[in-house]
Amino acid sequence: MSREEEGADVGAEEEEVVVDAIETPRGRVPEFDSTFKALERITARLLEQDEKIEALAKRVASRHEQLESAELKELLSNLREEISRLESRLATMEEILAEINERLSILDYMADIVERYVKFERD
Repeated sequence: MSREEEGADVGAEEEEVVVDAIETPRGRVPEFDSTFKALERITARLLEQDEKIEALAKRVASRHEQLESAELKELLSNLREEISRLESRLATMEEILAEINERLSILDYMADIVERYVKFERD
């Protein structure tokens, strides 16, 4: 339902309210019964409109929640992709660190051999 259609639901029908008047020495005065009936019709019409507005508000809120839900799903998907990329980068860094550690071990071993050789040559 478009916004125009939603707006058409509220206030689309107009009713004419007629209040009978009686002549008095002071002029025309609204008749009590017709005034009371007019107020009843107006009240009933306002209650109908209030119900329609409430229904529209619920539909709008529902759409908003669905929109938020869709936005949250998209955000969650983006976060999962980012986590996946970070995990991949972490795995690469771990491989690089393992290689560095291996090379340091080789250097340490070679330094130990050089140190023994130097000691052997001194003695």
